[in-house]
Amino acid sequence: MDVTSLTDVLGSDAPSTTVTIDATNADEAGAHEREVRWQDLRRSLEQDGAPAEDLAALDAVVGAPTGAAGPATRFLAARGGQVLLDRVLHEGTRDGVGRASTGPVVDVVPLLRYEQRHAPVVVVRADRGGADIEVVTAAGGPATDSTSVDGSTLHLHKVGLGGWAAPQFQRHSENTWATNAAEAATEVQRLAREAGAAAVVVAGDVHARRLLVSQLHLPEAVAVAEVEGDARADGASQVAVESSVAVGLDERAARTEDEAVSRWRAVHDDPATASRSTDSLDATVAAVRQGQVEELLLVPAALRERTLRIGPAPTDVATT
Repeated sequence: MDVTSLTDVLGSDAPSTTVTIDATNADEAGAHEREVRWQDLRRSLEQDGAPAEDLAALDAVVGAPTGAAGPATRFLAARGGQVLLDRVLHEGTRDGVGRASTGPVVDVVPLLRYEQRHAPVVVVRADRGGADIEVVTAAGGPATDSTSVDGSTLHLHKVGLGGWAAPQFQRHSENTWATNAAEAATEVQRLAREAGAAAVVVAGDVHARRLLVSQLHLPEAVAVAEVEGDARADGASQVAVESSVAVGLDERAARTEDEAVSRWRAVHDDPATASRSTDSLDATVAAVRQGQVEELLLVPAALRERTLRIGPAPTDVATT
């Protein structure tokens, strides 16, 4: 995972405050519940010595609308009275409340865990006239990019005309469908390439769906899934589409974790390379101090009884 975008956030040892709060409910009662959650977390932060200016900065933003229609969590980080990060994560917290901490560095682990489980997915809602295409990173989440393809609708449907003209109209209809599908496939490929998509989910009319999929030319690593149902029609249910996105992201996350563990095990179990790996926390911290870590796997459960002390320099780390 590339954490370059967090360099500025992590590049200071000044006291920081981190909050992860459930922000699922959007109605009036939900707003009150969020305020209650925040006040509970705020009291905990005060007891732990969080800077008053950080708490004031968080007061101003913690209750802002998330724009999420489904489950949501707000991830916030403040330092020196300034909000450094304000991200909406499109999933609820496990306990329905959240957590908060204060310390010398921002606790970015919840954010990293979320981003590890989510990746761009291109969602296509196709019919024989074209397609609506968008990029999402979570089931039910907002589109980060989108476009529509509306091709020719002349002789769009086969009709039983009879007589000598019927084959001509049928061939023209089929050619129109294929042309529309090709235009849509081109846009799908463009968005997938630009977003670095992990998967493409295609829903809609079965004939249009299959035509479009047959014309997709994507890297082998990009999975393609088809979903039954005319998802492009006005008022059409999106449950099947969102479920397919969620399942695809879960499978990708599990696969990514399995691959990382397999890489570690291959090094660890080979006598010729075993010295380059460790499952000891103390040895890992020593390797971090020496700048010798190529890939780090975090197991939160194994860290619960230990405390990592961090100093002003990147290599100032120790365990207690």
